[in-house]
This record gives sequence, structure tokens and C-alpha cells, in this order.
Amino acid sequence: MKYIGPLKELKKQKAELEKIITELEKQPPRILDIAYERIQKNHRFKILKIEGSPKKDKKWRQVERIICKTKCSKCPHGDFWYRYSKRKDGSLNIKLLGEYFFDFEVVQKMMKEAKKIKPQIGDFVVINDDEKRGVSFISNP
Repeated sequence: MKYIGPLKELKKQKAELEKIITELEKQPPRILDIAYERIQKNHRFKILKIEGSPKKDKKWRQVERIICKTKCSKCPHGDFWYRYSKRKDGSLNIKLLGEYFFDFEVVQKMMKEAKKIKPQIGDFVVINDDEKRGVSFISNP
């Protein structure tokens, strides 16, 4: 005679899990789920910023805005940071790093406007170029 206790318990858990999955599938997708799906389902996306060179570097990061394959009422989604790295076989490894904190276009506009303002004595300025980065204190006119 077979002992089938665990099998009955597993079937009961399977039914409960299927119920939970059905309920979750009825809900609208979460932003984080959409960001991860971008990697798996190849949603369309717009590249907003690239740090590094996909042609030259083995690793680079980019900010992307996602457009779902099935047009949802909340598209586009994002903006999200992704890290790309090339494997030895030439394929890509893509990892979600997180959500871009502010709207990308707003940040770009603010940076452009900030460059128009001449720093005054006593101001702190952010230096962000290829040769040097950091914060500097303006002490001489």
C-alpha cells in the first residue's frame, strides 16, 4: 500500500497557487514587472541616454523608456537604468539596475538651463566632464 499524504498536500497547494496566480494576472502590471519583462519579452523601448559605448566597450549602461507590445493605457513606462554586458559568445547580458528617479527630459532641460548661469563667488558647482568630476567651490571671480 502506498502512502499518498504528501501528494494530496501538494495538489491542495497547487490549487491554492493557481488561484493566487489567476488573481495576480487580473491586476494591472506593476512597473517593476514591466521593467523586468523588457529583458525577457523584448518590449519596444526608446534609448534616452547611454553611458559607455556598445560598439567599443564590453559593459555599458543606458536609460530606457519602455513601450509594451500590447499597448496598455499607461504606456510609456520608465525611465529605467539597465546594465548591458557582452558575453564571450557575443550575446548580451541585460540587468535592470533601477528606475530613473526623475523624468529624463526634465533633468536634461534643468542641466541645460543651469549651464547658462554664471557661477558667483561662494557657489558650489558640479564638474561633470570626461577628464574630471566632482564639486568645486568658486573662490575667485
